[in-house]
Amino acid sequence: MKHPALFENSDVLHLNMETFGKFYRRQEIWVVYFYKSQLEECKKFEEQYKELAQKMYGIIRIAAVDCNNEEEVCEEFSVYDPPQLMVFQEDFQDDGEKYTGKME
Repeated sequence: MKHPALFENSDVLHLNMETFGKFYRRQEIWVVYFYKSQLEECKKFEEQYKELAQKMYGIIRIAAVDCNNEEEVCEEFSVYDPPQLMVFQEDFQDDGEKYTGKME
């Protein structure tokens, strides 16, 4: 069952298998939010994340992955328990760093 994306009609780039090429050709810092749209814990950051994307537009890339619909992408980054934020440097070889602080 396909779940609706949380970040439609916003500056958040929705990463999926079709848009994944943009990520691998990155030349800027990316912040990626891995979520499951049906989880309340994931939904509570929706507006803040949209606002972050709007404020950082053109500076860093703000993206999101719905792990319900894009299991392969989440597995690629070893994300099995959303919500999870990861930060990636400009270098496409960077494996990213999981944010381990409090989600608020």
